[in-house]
Amino acid sequence: MRSSLATYLGIFASVLWIGCSGPKVIEPVPNTSTDSVSSVDVVEHFTQGSGIYVRENCANCHGEAGEGTKRLGPPLRNLGEHWDRARLETFLLDPGKVEAEDQRLDELKSSYWGRMTAYPLAPEELSALIDYLFSL
Repeated sequence: MRSSLATYLGIFASVLWIGCSGPKVIEPVPNTSTDSVSSVDVVEHFTQGSGIYVRENCANCHGEAGEGTKRLGPPLRNLGEHWDRARLETFLLDPGKVEAEDQRLDELKSSYWGRMTAYPLAPEELSALIDYLFSL
């Protein structure tokens, strides 16, 4: 048994050695994009969005991680299933307008005591908050 295992391993190693043309060097791909967004920028943007979530007390109704609360606010996870960016932006700026046009939201609001208030944020803050919400 031991000799057959050793033979098998020897053959396996030989096949690998023959098939291997040496170590492959992976060259970094240069960034040719004119949009020079660094990972630091992305982290700062995400941090800004989560900070706005805390500052505006979103967690009071929607939970610390967007999981929702029993009777105050629905979960915010998987927003992409029902929202696109433009519609969510409109909703955050004027919830009543979107609720009046959306039967699903009209039915959903009957399950919660609270009502969504408008958040007239600066465009860069609104963008950061929306990106954060879509990340939940």
